[in-house]
Amino acid sequence: MIFRSTVAQFLRRTLDGIVDDTTDDMAGGMVAKKFMKVESMDHAYEDYTSVGGPGLAAEKPEGVDIPVGEMAVGPMLRIFARTFGLRMLVTEEAIEDNKYKQVIRAAKYCKRAIFNTMNVDATSVLVRAWDTNYVGADSLPLFSSSHTLPAGGTYSNQLTNTPMSPSAQALIVVKSSVKKLPGLDGIVQQYLMPKGIVCPTEQESVWEMILGSTLNPVAGNFAQINVVKRFGLDIYANPYWDNTTTNWCVRTNAEDQMLFKQRRKPRGRTWVNEEAGIMSFACTDRHGLGWPDPRAMFGSQS
Repeated sequence: MIFRSTVAQFLRRTLDGIVDDTTDDMAGGMVAKKFMKVESMDHAYEDYTSVGGPGLAAEKPEGVDIPVGEMAVGPMLRIFARTFGLRMLVTEEAIEDNKYKQVIRAAKYCKRAIFNTMNVDATSVLVRAWDTNYVGADSLPLFSSSHTLPAGGTYSNQLTNTPMSPSAQALIVVKSSVKKLPGLDGIVQQYLMPKGIVCPTEQESVWEMILGSTLNPVAGNFAQINVVKRFGLDIYANPYWDNTTTNWCVRTNAEDQMLFKQRRKPRGRTWVNEEAGIMSFACTDRHGLGWPDPRAMFGSQS
């Protein structure tokens, strides 16, 4: 709670200036938008399931009925709307006696805390992407070598044999791996392609050099063209991904993307406890996270 004693040095105009945090454009700068699809949420929870098609067609001999295909349904993902909130209390005396408007901006501080929480929560999916304690619909973490398909079989959405540090060669390997990922029917889907690199901020400049060079950025091969520049990948550096400096992943163009579902956008409330003379400033939001299709991402745990 904020009492007069907390802000005693601000009760009289004796300062030359105040350094304050800012909340400018926090909504526009949401980290989740860099690697997730941000959508509204209409209910307390939403369900997603994968459906695999019949695979390949069969040859039909003359005069014989056309073969009948079957659909296969995979496990269901349920995304719940969780509520996050924070409130700050300011006494009536502190509000009355404070001479600096910049000091008691509790509503603004609550708003910043909520947006920071949303960014950290969205990034937690990357932090736990290889952790078997945090799983998706198929009871596996986001990045796994044994994701299941509705009609049977498995696939990998990570570099399985030798994880690779940021390099042109790593991107070449990942692009080939993504293009060979099977569809939900078990057949390779030609449309899957990498669209952007998601990485900790420590890797941002390294990826900029790798993707920005006209010639091959590998020593001894400068006479060759840099083929990865033609991939047209964006770089999404995430300052909240701070449990590692070596892991990274790519976002693909899979139809079902990583989801950040907003049941209610950040909302502020203000009320007064008349008995105690205390002003309450609060901000809350409701959102849920999940991935209907792990093929939306492809990771490297270096």
